[in-house]
Amino acid sequence: MVLGCLPVGGPPAGQQLVHDRTLTCAFFTPSESEAAPSFLFSTGPYRAVGDMSNFSGAAVTDLFAHLYGQAVATAPGLTSLQPAVENLAPIALGAVGRSPATDALARLFLVTFLEQATPDSSSVPPYDLPSPYRITRYDPRSGMVGPVMPNTVHFSPSRARVFAGDASAGTLFELQASRDLTGVNGPIFIGEDFYYVDAPPINKPGPPSGATLTRIKSNAEPEVLLTSSGWISVTVVEGGQTPRLLVRQSPATSALPGLFMLDVDTLASTPLPSDLANAGFLSASASGRWLLFSASAAPSSGAGFPTQTLTLVDWTTGARTDLSPSLVGAMTLSSSSPAEWRPGHDELWIQTDDGTFKITEPGDLVTAVSLAPGWGAAALQEAGTEWFSIFTRDGQHWFSRSSYASVPIYISSVDAPTSPPVQINPEGTWPKPYWTVGDGRLLVGASVEDEARQELFLVDPAAGTARALAGGGQVVAVGKTRALALLAWDGGRNCGALTLIDLASGAQTLLAEDVYLVAVDPGHLAEVPPESDVLAPGTAIAFLSRGRFASPYDGLWVTLLP
Repeated sequence: MVLGCLPVGGPPAGQQLVHDRTLTCAFFTPSESEAAPSFLFSTGPYRAVGDMSNFSGAAVTDLFAHLYGQAVATAPGLTSLQPAVENLAPIALGAVGRSPATDALARLFLVTFLEQATPDSSSVPPYDLPSPYRITRYDPRSGMVGPVMPNTVHFSPSRARVFAGDASAGTLFELQASRDLTGVNGPIFIGEDFYYVDAPPINKPGPPSGATLTRIKSNAEPEVLLTSSGWISVTVVEGGQTPRLLVRQSPATSALPGLFMLDVDTLASTPLPSDLANAGFLSASASGRWLLFSASAAPSSGAGFPTQTLTLVDWTTGARTDLSPSLVGAMTLSSSSPAEWRPGHDELWIQTDDGTFKITEPGDLVTAVSLAPGWGAAALQEAGTEWFSIFTRDGQHWFSRSSYASVPIYISSVDAPTSPPVQINPEGTWPKPYWTVGDGRLLVGASVEDEARQELFLVDPAAGTARALAGGGQVVAVGKTRALALLAWDGGRNCGALTLIDLASGAQTLLAEDVYLVAVDPGHLAEVPPESDVLAPGTAIAFLSRGRFASPYDGLWVTLLP
């Protein structure tokens, strides 16, 4: 037998804050003050609580707060630290540590677990139990934890107002006050104003017994906007200078029909066609004027899918365009993305099952765009966002592929949809969510089997090029001129080499090895200006490192980008 000692190599760049191999996540949250740096947190190992076999248990972790930027002689171990919040639901998102939701006072709203008693055989089934998950508010400035609220949360645009609750009970938080509410269904913010439908619980037996639409302005008392003897539902219609509410009510009254638009400034109502009261509302155009509805028709025979009829309504003028199946083509409910508005335009793109597009400016005739047989749109997601669309966010380009189930993916100009497309990923690979550089270019990752081992391509749709940039890893953040990635990814240990990549030259700067999670400091404020460079020199990043064997370099580190 031969015994030896493996060298640990050089330390990662930066400052070690915690020496531990079991950390599961790290993230920054903004302090909301230019005088204070962002807050830094980590979460410990997962542990089981309750009876996980009977739907009354879960895997939870604890939250730890860390000071950084100060001299630390020796990084402490996790066992010597006091948790700030206990029993959190897991929050790690792959290799990227993103902040939970915070309000305008930097308070975190965290999902926590409350252990329940296990029901006996005579009680209701476990899946009928109330959810054990709750929202816990934590103030990193004071260290105060609480209160505990039902497990949904909604924020106003400024994050100065927060509603946490469900249909049975909830709390509307102002910056310095709060208000308890009951019976809140469909809570929404329009600007800083809070709207909700006050109705009995939907699982209450018997017919609906009435509902009210209520609004609460900042630091004001609730005001009832609409009362119905049946039910009310509302949907926000964005676009234009003033968002509006699309309101459905049943039964209709002599004063208000079953479907109408409500101006939230003047409270004026505009009736919509009564035959659309039972149709499904799909979306609104960029200006908010045109509303798209769909209705289903049974197939002519017992086989096949129901066909859809699309209806466009200009609620400001009453103009209406019915796109029947004979106009639209063979569009059915099986279409993955049957109709989508081009961002920033009142232009509707309709995908049909025969692989063509019908593009229309509302009120005009439908224009058919002849594509190659079997050619259709492909919806992709922008990394780190909820944007999932056939269009890029600026509305200048669209994604397509040769059939609904094949790769590769191509990108083309929206204004010239039949122009030669640019291939964004090689044959035999699958594209991952793309990153936007900010000047129209995209950074696209493509993988074959291991989704974490991707080939990275810098795609310039305007120039018609897709240039290989790096391989064997995954992107964690993209700035204006650089990308931060975990390369040389080891799928067995789920870690890689933290590397800064120059987008122009492809030059690589190694920052640390054996890294399994990275978090980028968003800055002091949660609302980052669009022109900001998230990877500018001097930006703080935190990362978790874990060597193949126990190492003094394991744990939480912070460094500044060169």
